[in-house]
Amino acid sequence: MLDGVLRLIDFADGGPIADGEISKIPPLLALASGRLSRGLLRVHGTEGACTLDAVATPLIEDNAVTGSLTFFSSI
Repeated sequence: MLDGVLRLIDFADGGPIADGEISKIPPLLALASGRLSRGLLRVHGTEGACTLDAVATPLIEDNAVTGSLTFFSSI
């Protein structure tokens, strides 16, 4: 997901997001915690920066988290 799909940027200065913050984005947090996760992301797209509301749910198979499904909404 992060390898070329989403270019996350910092809310404060518009630079790259810090490595320690990446694990806190909803899709990855849902994977790590096995729980529903929601939060805001700032991404750089083809038309510049935009803010997204992200809601992620873990996908569970045989009592193990196998992925996450995330819905994005531009705000």
